[in-house]
Amino acid sequence: MRFQNKQALITGASSGIGYASALALADEGANIAFTYNKNADGARALEQAIREKGRKVIGFQVDMTRDEDIDRLVDDIHHQFGPVDILFNNAGGLVERMPFLETRKDKWDEIMALNLWSVVRLSQKIGLDMKARGGGVIINNASVAGRFGGGIGASAYGTAKGAVITLTKAMGRELIADNIRVNAIAPGIIDTPFHTHFTPPDVMRELMSRVPIGRPGTAEEVARVVAFLASDDSSYLVGATIDVNGGQWVV
Repeated sequence: MRFQNKQALITGASSGIGYASALALADEGANIAFTYNKNADGARALEQAIREKGRKVIGFQVDMTRDEDIDRLVDDIHHQFGPVDILFNNAGGLVERMPFLETRKDKWDEIMALNLWSVVRLSQKIGLDMKARGGGVIINNASVAGRFGGGIGASAYGTAKGAVITLTKAMGRELIADNIRVNAIAPGIIDTPFHTHFTPPDVMRELMSRVPIGRPGTAEEVARVVAFLASDDSSYLVGATIDVNGGQWVV
């Protein structure tokens, strides 16, 4: 029970890695607050699953591209949930595939807002509370796309996730002085709705040909790494990004 009496906030948790991570932390004692955008059915299912584990849980519908929604989320967390010990900045997405030469500024800005600026803004606000309380843990969800630039049509997404890796280093070095540990994960090809929506079968076959382990990862396999980073078992990791990709990209 590594997270007994701890409270975790996970963004984008109505499916995939966020959903599995919420369950993994709850299994070990954490109370869970989470955000979702459009997947209300997934949010209700997660709330029910965590209640069945005997944990406190509350879901908030939030558009992570909107500053006012993030600010409202923090206010609601204060009034309805309480102090956050663990923040997992998981919300993100490709939005849409666009050839680099056809990428429009409005879409570029939307992708950056969702994948990068939301991490900055929420981490600042929750980080101030953590500092006042003596510390905490922040985990950012990057991507293997941040290592190699992303696939065809994903230049904005790959750029944003590369920036998350760099941001994690900067946050880690600076915030450790306030006893706030910051690290990240960089998942590879994980069997989640992300690829169902954005990756055609022929593209998936080509991507899988580059994965030495020979299969996609599962959300539960990533969630176990998230739980490790959230726990004191990773007490000497600061500013690190752990690659969870079956050998697809080895630094």
